Amino acid sequence: MKEALERMERKVKELELRKGTIAVRAQQAKAGGGVEALGAKGTGPSAFDEFRRMEDKVETASTRCRRSVRSNPCSTIAAPPVCPSGGRG
Repeated sequence: MKEALERMERKVKELELRKGTIAVRAQQAKAGGGVEALGAKGTGPSAFDEFRRMEDKVETASTRCRRSVRSNPCSTIAAPPVCPSGGRG
């Protein structure tokens, strides 16, 4: 009986300690935080947001470049290569 009481007391202490952690997690979730919000300063875009923005810009530029090459395979941005038809770009 005494062992059961001690076990229950330990469990209560553990739950009290976890209550604080759970409260902080709930607060982060309400604030829209999470991993990305850790260490965030200011109200501007986070580093993750900036990375995604730059990633989108690279994808857009890459897509435009591929479309340009498909529509005119003999042209290039740098030095013009020899065209498959034998002429230059």
